[in-house]
Amino acid sequence: MLSSFSFDDFFSEYNLKTIEDKDLFLASLLSFKNFNSTQIHKLSFLTFAEDKVIIPFEFIKMPHGPFSEDIKDLLNDFSERGLVTLNKEDHGTWEEKKWNLSSKGQQLLLINKDKVDEIKKKLKKIIEVYGISGAKALERFCYSNYLLKYANEKPKDYEARIQTSICDLQIILANRINDLGKIEEIDESSREVILACLDYIENLLNTLLSNEQIDQVIRGILIKKTENYINIWGEIICLANGNENEPKIKDLLKEAKELFNFINTSSKNYGIFESVF
Repeated sequence: MLSSFSFDDFFSEYNLKTIEDKDLFLASLLSFKNFNSTQIHKLSFLTFAEDKVIIPFEFIKMPHGPFSEDIKDLLNDFSERGLVTLNKEDHGTWEEKKWNLSSKGQQLLLINKDKVDEIKKKLKKIIEVYGISGAKALERFCYSNYLLKYANEKPKDYEARIQTSICDLQIILANRINDLGKIEEIDESSREVILACLDYIENLLNTLLSNEQIDQVIRGILIKKTENYINIWGEIICLANGNENEPKIKDLLKEAKELFNFINTSSKNYGIFESVF
């Protein structure tokens, strides 16, 4: 089955969803509804980590999870420029401060309507899924899904947990490479392309295992995304012997290419690995 697919451009760049304008990103996010600071940081992070959108912010691990110094500075800048206001919302027994687009901020959206419409399309999925969640729920989700160190977790226990996750993936990856070697129908040039991608993943896992100085946030993202990537190849290998599986394999190969490019771009942007392209 895999012999019917071309891998000529498989090991090449993929046009990932990208948002480059910081101002329009933040204004577009706040156009959906008012959010507090923690929600803004987490929703921006999930736009990157969950939906694989390349955004103009980097994240680090802080006590409340993924945090961007750039977003913090941008919120303050928006406030100074009169684009947002920080308003208190009364919840009876407690108050919450939320950012609200001002009329000047709304004007920024109108002036850039076409660009904003495109950005909002890229944000829509995350807002629909996570936009109703409070700050604490978003924080818990980020901790549990991206392997962050809990406050009461000892550093050695956290590192042991991370290393176990990586070692498990290394074993599964070795099995995937072995399984690919047994599929006789793949021509050698296609096999070399696939193995080159998996070799990159293997080297990345070795780096994530050996370098404890990598920030927890990007480390967690890359571990989870390499896990997804390895699992996709597991599905492809399982389907490779069935003639009726061609549409499903085609979709999985497209997903694999997008995910590989996201992993490569994220590794490059955070200074972990040079781009293979």
